[in-house]
Amino acid sequence: MPIVVKVVGTEEVVAKMRGRSASVSRLLMAAVQTQAIRVQARVKSQKLVGGNPLHSRTGKLRRSIHATTKQEGDLITGFVGSNVKYAAVHELGLLITVRAHLRMVTQAWGKTLKNPHKVNVRSHEVQYPERSFLRSSLNELSPSIKEALTSAVNRALRMPA
Repeated sequence: MPIVVKVVGTEEVVAKMRGRSASVSRLLMAAVQTQAIRVQARVKSQKLVGGNPLHSRTGKLRRSIHATTKQEGDLITGFVGSNVKYAAVHELGLLITVRAHLRMVTQAWGKTLKNPHKVNVRSHEVQYPERSFLRSSLNELSPSIKEALTSAVNRALRMPA
């Protein structure tokens, strides 16, 4: 769920912004970067520690959380995410259909069988629940992010030419 801040105004405001686009752009880029780092810090310090919402085994997911900011034309985007494959499964949940197959049973009730044998496993579904840590952090910080970005836009408008 992206947070979008739009500046709506008269032609004079737009002309005023165009005249100082480089300095205004740097100010807004810094504001977006600061907010992306805030979201990253919240994910790492509150969402990926102590089992809330995920239990940490190796710390790989926590270490992989990164924040980036980029600008393309007039659009400035902040991104917080992970390149770990299972991050999306935890964030969004997943429903997997397991096809019917044969399985070799080698132990039962914790004891190794003398004569392992094959059994038919019927087709079934496995549901991995959603355990949001990125979107929930963004939602929790959304009011203060909007306030900070609005403040940055207002500062940019008040900058001398």
